[in-house]
Amino acid sequence: MAETRTDAQYTTKEINYKQNMRATSRTSSIQELQQLFWNSISVGPEYVCSCCEQLWYKESVTDFAHTLKKGTLDIALHYHKLDESMTIPVKFKRKLSFKHSVQSENIRPNKVITAAKWLVANSSLYRDEGVTINRRWNETMHQMEDDWQEFMEPTEEQLNPLENGDLSVAATSQSQTRDEVDNDSDDEWTEAQNQDMQPTGTLDTLLTPEFNEQNQLAYCLAPSEGNRPMGLFQDHQSEILAYPTLFCGQPRNENKVKVHYSTICKWELRHKDRRFAKSVPNIFYKTKKLQINQIQQKVTLSMRKKKTQGKKLTAQQFKTNESIKPILSLDEGFRVFRTLRGSPPYWEKSKKELFAMIRQLGIPTWFLSFSAAETRWLHLLKILGRTVQNKDFSDTEILSMDWTEKSQLIQSDPVTCARHFDYTFRRFLNDFLYSSYHPIGEITDHFYRVEFQQRGSPHIHMLVWVKDAPLYQTASPCEVETFIDQYVTCSKPSDAILNSVSLQTHSHAKTCKKKRQGICRFGFPIPPMPRTMILTPLEGEINDNTTNLYKQIKAYLDDLKLAEDVTDTFEDMLAKLQTTEKEYILAIRSSLTADKIFLERSPSEIRINSYNKVLLETWKANMDIQYVLDPYACA
Repeated sequence: MAETRTDAQYTTKEINYKQNMRATSRTSSIQELQQLFWNSISVGPEYVCSCCEQLWYKESVTDFAHTLKKGTLDIALHYHKLDESMTIPVKFKRKLSFKHSVQSENIRPNKVITAAKWLVANSSLYRDEGVTINRRWNETMHQMEDDWQEFMEPTEEQLNPLENGDLSVAATSQSQTRDEVDNDSDDEWTEAQNQDMQPTGTLDTLLTPEFNEQNQLAYCLAPSEGNRPMGLFQDHQSEILAYPTLFCGQPRNENKVKVHYSTICKWELRHKDRRFAKSVPNIFYKTKKLQINQIQQKVTLSMRKKKTQGKKLTAQQFKTNESIKPILSLDEGFRVFRTLRGSPPYWEKSKKELFAMIRQLGIPTWFLSFSAAETRWLHLLKILGRTVQNKDFSDTEILSMDWTEKSQLIQSDPVTCARHFDYTFRRFLNDFLYSSYHPIGEITDHFYRVEFQQRGSPHIHMLVWVKDAPLYQTASPCEVETFIDQYVTCSKPSDAILNSVSLQTHSHAKTCKKKRQGICRFGFPIPPMPRTMILTPLEGEINDNTTNLYKQIKAYLDDLKLAEDVTDTFEDMLAKLQTTEKEYILAIRSSLTADKIFLERSPSEIRINSYNKVLLETWKANMDIQYVLDPYACA
């Protein structure tokens, strides 16, 4: 008799899977399931907790009977209207002799002085730091026009870029022109596109600073030069003093119960007052402070666990090779970083966990990647409009926005963008991939990691195990190829998904030739194939005819460029190359160093990345799906 288990005996993943099965079993079609997913992600973290005033998703809150008054934390600063249009560029440097600055911005002096007066008058923290204000600043403002003139006109020293780091505007433009020429010569292989044709996400960013430093004349300051630096944990009020627009010089309220700094950071970034979430420098400040604190705690714990046999360890002992060598050989000195996300020991730990899954579950079936398309996701832009600008945009209003307007909206709240990407993928995973429709097969387990690209957008790399999927070198090649064709394609469709497939079209960029000069490391353009097949490398010596034929094939594919207007069939390509299908396959195999899958592909599809039609239509952003031949290569 079969054993039955209660919900309490199931794991969390099994319970979620059962709940998803019950929910999706009530839908009558895959279109209804997609609509349920789109509806679930159409609302972001817009629910305000009545206790902590943080923003949460609907699934994390419960209804409250009373009506809450909507409000934000506003600090009124009364500025005097005195020459408000006057601005000066300011650069903060570590030393005045340095060429580059730490931070640059255009400021209005009277606004800064007025705000500083308010802070000194209303904040004891600034008074304790000895901050004083020149009370005659406003009276002598008009008398200083001649003094400011030196910052507006270049001097002889400033015109010489070798003697001064602050170049004139003319010199800057010439320098930028030279840089553009150099970049063009170094990147002739890059396929440039105009802004309208740029693939979604290539230039999108979540963490771009608002001020773009230029090599222009500026008022340079080095307030820390000659002083002894203090650690973040020695200067307890450094964050409050460094960000007056966030704290207004007021210290955080003391809690009766000790609260960890990470909890405070989460509360501030999720608060309905979005000033903390909009301040990118403060986000990185919090991150650095959390990482330093985490490392210090691990170091202290490691020292307490160290078996010293009653001996005291000093810093001088760790300066000798005899003391360092055993620590490095056993990786003892790096274990303190295991909980620090993004560090090599952290990923080493994750890799070992993945290897353990492979040993227990076998070879994964699919390797998938999911990217973000912030400027194309209408639901995200609507959420940002309601959260940041308190506006409820319609689809027409969002579609009428240009790329710059969308990017500015995305940059205005990177925290909400990152949170909603995580929320969207979790709903996509639990409500769609694990649904009873099994869009890529019945999933038994999965492993994924989140990465942030240089532009600031997150993307997912994922391994999936599918029940009863044929295994390479265990099942016949024909069975594996049929299974792949069931879920993966690279064809150009003629239906509504055509707009999404445009996201799958590859265009060469600088990253393509990274570490491989002149060769696309992603393998594009991909050779056409009459049908899906798994090819293996040729054994033995390869004759010159086969090598020359492969060079001809590469030249033919490179000449096709983006292959948008190509009408040739596979047979037409063979006729132009004056070869047969057998010789063509041998030439492709001569270039391989490991077994590789080639999808059925026409010459017009050599730049299209592989995708699953249902997943691409639902995710509405760039994705990739590959059948796994070598699990340890993916891991």
